[in-house]
Parts: sequence; structure tokens; C-alpha cells
Amino acid sequence: MLTVRNIDVKNPWALKMEQFTRFSTDERGRLDLLISAKQRSHAAGKDIIPQGSHSNHCHVLLTGIACRYTMLPDGERQIMAFLVPGDLCDAEIFVLNRMDHSVAAISASTTAMIHADEMKKTLREVSPVAEAVVGHDGRSGRAARADRRSRPPRCDRTSGAPALRNAGPI
Repeated sequence: MLTVRNIDVKNPWALKMEQFTRFSTDERGRLDLLISAKQRSHAAGKDIIPQGSHSNHCHVLLTGIACRYTMLPDGERQIMAFLVPGDLCDAEIFVLNRMDHSVAAISASTTAMIHADEMKKTLREVSPVAEAVVGHDGRSGRAARADRRSRPPRCDRTSGAPALRNAGPI
């Protein structure tokens, strides 16, 4: 269980992955341990992972809302994806040496930081956990990213969705 402001909350990462598979009590316990070992809080508008950086941890969004974005040549941000609790912020850690985009907290957020070695160990196992992390269709992170980046919508203060038009900087 995740404790946020003294309230016990189910593991949002496990809940999200259970869309694809069911976990035993032991597997769920392992996921709970993975997200509780190291956590970090992020203020709204701050980068969780800046473009060009490399991290030795995978970040799982536990609370709040975040986004993946890239900076365009004209200085505007292009939001490529919104992230909700249970999403991996940087599944690309195993494909990219350095992040080719940034991940930012839109609201105050908490991430679990799972060491890359622990995540690799988990992914090498033949288990429902590894199957769920890779995804129900078995595509690699690179294939999923290619789909996501094929034609991302431009969302900035002048041409974005109405709810984002008057939003200040992230």
C-alpha cells in the first residue's frame, strides 16, 4: 500500500498493470516493495526528468499528473503525452542513452524510483509482472514510442486545447 497524507492507497502501478494480467499476492507484494523503496516529490511545473539527462532509475508516477514534452525551435512546448498515476514516466531508459524529451509534473506529484538494475531483473523473469510491464501486445518500448510520436498534436498556449490555452508555463 502507498501512504499519501496518512491515507493508505492501493499501488496505482499494480492497478494499471492489472488491466493486462492478474497478480498473485506475492507478485503484488513485490510491486509494492518496488514502489516503496525510494520515492520523490515534485512540485507543479518542475521537471521530473529533463531532456538530455540519463537516470539510473525508472520513475513510476504515484500521485499527481505529469506530461512528456519536447521544446520546439520557436520556444513552445509540445506535449506528447499526459501521464496519470500508475504510468511509467521513462520506460525509454533501456532504449535511450539520454532522454530525447522531458517529463514534467503538471500538478504536485510523487514518483517511485525503481533502480534500473532491479527493473531489468524484473523484466528478465518469466512472470505476469514482466508481461504487464512490457504491455499486453508484447511490443517493445521503441515500437510503442514510434506510435506515440508519429503525429503528436501541438499543444501550446495559442493553438492547444481550450483548457490549456490560458495555462501558464508548466
